[in-house]
Amino acid sequence: MYKFKHTKYGDLTGKTSYDIDVNSFNIESLEGCPKEVIGLFNVSYNFLENLKYSPLKIEGDFNIYGNKIKDLKYFPKIINGNVVLANNKLTSLKGIVKIIKGNFDINSNELKNLDFCPKEINGYFDCSNNKLETLEGCPEIINSDFFCYDNNLKNLEGSPKKVGSNFFCQHNKLTSLKGSPLEVGSSFNCFTNNLKTLEGRPKIIKDIFNCKKNPELKNIKAQIIKYQIKAKSYETDEGSFTFEEIKEEFENYNKIKLKQQLELKNNDYGFGI
Repeated sequence: MYKFKHTKYGDLTGKTSYDIDVNSFNIESLEGCPKEVIGLFNVSYNFLENLKYSPLKIEGDFNIYGNKIKDLKYFPKIINGNVVLANNKLTSLKGIVKIIKGNFDINSNELKNLDFCPKEINGYFDCSNNKLETLEGCPEIINSDFFCYDNNLKNLEGSPKKVGSNFFCQHNKLTSLKGSPLEVGSSFNCFTNNLKTLEGRPKIIKDIFNCKKNPELKNIKAQIIKYQIKAKSYETDEGSFTFEEIKEEFENYNKIKLKQQLELKNNDYGFGI
């Protein structure tokens, strides 16, 4: 078995080391790894099945992309950079740290849920191309992009409440946008799903709303107005248009709705208008 200690770094057991990069070294074990790494720790594209002998502390990024990791037992206690666990065989996040100080990438694994997910992620979060049936367990706030495309999601329950940049939920089985974030800092992409309605949409989208390739989604512009989906521009199967092009209809609908609500409230109290 080819181990870390057989690489150019030698046996660093119990020691502190600077950047470690053993990308594509065919190692099957981390035996001989240092206790602490000041900088990058990259063991991508190897044949690792577990994290036994991992460093306890990594001051930079932790990259184990493209291995055969099935669980996160022996995960480092402290990581101060990005965490890239993509293209492994993970079925659970049990053992992960609670705070990710950079990006968190777990795409292309075998996850069915996000149990034990970190409570705070300060960069982007990519959980795309798994087997997720729910987003329950997500942090409430993602400061950058959120990727959950290519899963088995039927709704967005459990989504972060606020996403700092783009939200990508395309190529799922969504029939509803229920559970969407309240605010998306850039574009919201829900194309190529099974949507019939836009009910449950985000309240704030600061760039593009893309709902193309939802064959059963009809009267899209009317639904955008009805559900008050305010974005800079819209990409739909009924055409592309900007908010400025529908602004008058959008605001008139809102005024009518508010008037109806006021009338109903006054009637409840026995007042007429």
